[in-house]
Amino acid sequence: MAEKGETNNPDNSLDSSIVLHLLLNRISKLDITKRTFNVIRALILFSLIEKNLTINQISRATSINWKSVENHLTYLLGKGLVREVHSSEYVRIVELTDKGLEVALKLKERLTRSLIENKDEALFDVLNQNHLK
Repeated sequence: MAEKGETNNPDNSLDSSIVLHLLLNRISKLDITKRTFNVIRALILFSLIEKNLTINQISRATSINWKSVENHLTYLLGKGLVREVHSSEYVRIVELTDKGLEVALKLKERLTRSLIENKDEALFDVLNQNHLK
């Protein structure tokens, strides 16, 4: 896992924070009235590729309510995709496990391809798939 000051991104591909920003911008333009659990969990995993984050940082990066982030992190913890690296009364910091990083990097590759090809249907399909199989 990433040491303090290091990133989880093993390659020098397009910065995940840039792709996440582009992705959120594209999602806001799609006619999506409610994000599914798969979309929310994909965004959370995707936000953690570059570095460990607090729940509030994930919430701000993904535009997902902090309580929803907390609930979905509980699910992702149970699936072994993330782990807590620090927990106190006021802050929880999480990171991707090796399994979570593998899932997130595959997701990043597919989402980046959909963004580059400018295919909204493909983007929506990638986001709505269950990435935890």
